[in-house]
Amino acid sequence: MAISDTSSNITKSSNTIELYQGESMDIDLEIVQEVPDVNGVPTEQPVDLTGSTIYFSMRMKASAPELLIGKNSTNLLEIEIVDPPRNGKAIIHLVSSDTKVTPPGDYVFDVWVVLSSGKSVPVIEISTFTVKEPVTKLP
Repeated sequence: MAISDTSSNITKSSNTIELYQGESMDIDLEIVQEVPDVNGVPTEQPVDLTGSTIYFSMRMKASAPELLIGKNSTNLLEIEIVDPPRNGKAIIHLVSSDTKVTPPGDYVFDVWVVLSSGKSVPVIEISTFTVKEPVTKLP
């Protein structure tokens, strides 16, 4: 079962996030799988997220020991699986404090889902997360 992602903020062709230090952002995910229709043509169908856990991680580089941002769907304030979970939709909530003191630069992130069956699947493979320095410095 291949699982892919689509989003209003992240697209399949460009899995990147760009935001300013201290900026808040909601990332909408629709987790789908390719399933052949009656004619054998692959079609995308939502993955049932009932009992699943979604993980978001950002690091300096993939092998870096320090996790700069780590979120999971066991905390609705971090990642929210949208009701009903069988529609495969989730929202990753990035808040101001996630990047407020992060130096400007390019980092890496990925998103994984652990399905209720225990199967772990990358939803967004390693991608670029850019933190930009704003002109206005907020308190």
